[in-house]
Amino acid sequence: MWQRFTERSRRVVFFAQEEAGRWGENHVATEHLLLGLVRENDSVAARVLDRIGVSLGRIRSEVERQVTRGERRLGQDMQLAPKAKRVIDLAYDEARRLNNNYIGSEHLLLGLIREEEGLAGRVLNKLGVDLERTRREVVQLQDEVRPLQEQVVQLPDMQERQDAQSPNYQSFVERVQDVVKRLFTLNPKLAQLSDAELVRTLTGETMDQIQTAKAAGSDAENVKTQPGIGDLGVLRYADGERAVETAVDEHSLLELVAILRARDYYGYRGLVADGRVCLLPSGTGAKILHPAHLDLHRAVSQAVKEVSGRYVRILDGDQEGQTAWIVPEAFHCTGPDTTPFPPLISDVEQDCDTE
Repeated sequence: MWQRFTERSRRVVFFAQEEAGRWGENHVATEHLLLGLVRENDSVAARVLDRIGVSLGRIRSEVERQVTRGERRLGQDMQLAPKAKRVIDLAYDEARRLNNNYIGSEHLLLGLIREEEGLAGRVLNKLGVDLERTRREVVQLQDEVRPLQEQVVQLPDMQERQDAQSPNYQSFVERVQDVVKRLFTLNPKLAQLSDAELVRTLTGETMDQIQTAKAAGSDAENVKTQPGIGDLGVLRYADGERAVETAVDEHSLLELVAILRARDYYGYRGLVADGRVCLLPSGTGAKILHPAHLDLHRAVSQAVKEVSGRYVRILDGDQEGQTAWIVPEAFHCTGPDTTPFPPLISDVEQDCDTE
């Protein structure tokens, strides 16, 4: 079901699962998908909402005002609720309507609007986000971006690039300059990038990947050495003996980092006692779901305003199958996951039968 999802739209679903857990639910509802969507503040959906005049913060505030807290039972798998499944189906339908061969954040937004019976649809309707206007904005944004992508890949051959005086080379330079000007208009954040980072962005690397590497203290030219989404590894610290702390959400991770820096024993014990931090044995297997740079203005401690973190799936032990947030230094990458994906239907059914 997920093979056509872009990296960003998959993150939206991961974030939705985390939001559902934060609100004490064992299922992902439409409101959790919407909360996950607004956390991707540099997505196509975010730019569409900005053009419509609805801020992401306003959407989050309205959802959180109406959502109710559940009583999650630990150990249960996080499943999509029926209305959330329909949103996914509608997102596929919107992609088909737009002749897109992928499912992006914009298609999820359109699906949320069309599922009018869900809380997310009601919130968006209340804030004036209607289906036809959103569709027009999506089409317009895609029409603006598509020619830029096509122009960037139309490079002159190597000999012409070496001859700086050739007409083809000069035409290429002018074309790139025009593309870059329009890209800056579409995304002003590009102005914050260095020359090397801008080149990587034009050749397909995402802003998220660049910011993640910068937050981890990596040189701009070494982004590719950082563990990425889907990479496998083990949880352990440098000494190889200390248990690894895993936080249930971003806020707990921020509080954990502040407590570790302050060497606050009582705060540490409190996080563990409350179940917001679990201790896993060194060597526990895990997979990266999202390498994130957290910058939370509602941080519980002013001692920590931002921190790098990794969102992982635990692969063995008592917490197998659960998700958690960890500090980057606790993850040691062993390589990409080469298991065929998505799995065969027969394999999935067999796994379900054995549970």
